[in-house]
Amino acid sequence: MYVLVLGLDVLGNPFGLLRGLSEGIEDLFYEPYQGAIQGPEEFAEGLALGVRSLFGHAVGGAAGAVSRITGTLGKGLAALTLDDDYQKKRREQLNKRPATAREGFARGGKGLVMGVFDGVTGIVRKPVEGAKQDGVAGFFKGMGKGLVGVVTRPTSGVVDFASSSLEGIRR
Repeated sequence: MYVLVLGLDVLGNPFGLLRGLSEGIEDLFYEPYQGAIQGPEEFAEGLALGVRSLFGHAVGGAAGAVSRITGTLGKGLAALTLDDDYQKKRREQLNKRPATAREGFARGGKGLVMGVFDGVTGIVRKPVEGAKQDGVAGFFKGMGKGLVGVVTRPTSGVVDFASSSLEGIRR
């Protein structure tokens, strides 16, 4: 039961973080031990590998945990837009995981800019789209979506920027 609860992305998956840290600590002791069996130079190399593994698991685990929390927050904010097309486009973008920190920052920056752009232009665009589909009722419905979107889309873009950047750091 604890694995299920602590594995939730809403909590940042603390179980995964602890598992990663334990692997890093294991490597910190195992790698130098393996090197010591072979000789003093290999011991130093094993120690360096162990420290690197521990550092990588600690930073990667922390970044991954925060990335999961911000990803869940961003998903909730996107749902508040009440725009299925926006949510679908956002999901497609987030499913493409960044391979490096640079790519994570680039994708996050693009998501931030597009969130602000879509939020500002949605004030005009959503009422017009609603009016074309459902007439006067659609216009007012579109106005509501536009006004909600002007707040939620840029905010979602900021959260997605953080999430994507942290995911890139983790990788």
